[in-house]
Amino acid sequence: MVLCIIATGITRVPEMWLICLCDRYTGKIFYDKLNFICIEMIKFVKRKDELDVPLDQWLYALKHAPELEEQPSFLKAPEIDHFFDLARYANFTEGERTMYRTAQQVRWDNQNALDFAKDKAEEKGHKLGLEKGLEQGREQGREQGIEQGIELGLEQGREEERVKAENEKREMAVKLALEMLKDDEPLEKISRYTQLSVEEIEAIA
Repeated sequence: MVLCIIATGITRVPEMWLICLCDRYTGKIFYDKLNFICIEMIKFVKRKDELDVPLDQWLYALKHAPELEEQPSFLKAPEIDHFFDLARYANFTEGERTMYRTAQQVRWDNQNALDFAKDKAEEKGHKLGLEKGLEQGREQGREQGIEQGIELGLEQGREEERVKAENEKREMAVKLALEMLKDDEPLEKISRYTQLSVEEIEAIA
């Protein structure tokens, strides 16, 4: 098998061919920023204790992927965990893929909700803090009052938005749990996908 990628800044190894575009007649390189890197996988024979650079780890993972059930601890190259996530996803059944995508969407929605809540908390907190700070500043001094007011407002705003985000997160988790219950999925599996406890799932069943 020969693996071909387009990349820059990779140190050449014996099993690698570095190819670029050039003029057929003059041999002049057409564009030195575009390289095709072809790796002949059969020539990559390094053992797990010989993986010196991230590229070695990637080549090892690609070559031995069919025999690896889980990500080995010695494979820690940047972004390589996403490779194993995709490999696991490829082996899912259609039903498991649907549940995985739903769970992923829940996590993304939760993260977006938390990010939005944080932004709103900051905005609301600054506003409340300024108002509170001005009020206290008349009695205790402008500088001290504004500082205390901002801190109090930020804290209050963050707490309100955090509670709202948590409630939205739970609602989405409950909806997903109900859908999985309809499909007679095991409680432990539902708990893993929704982050709800088994007791909470039983309560809504």
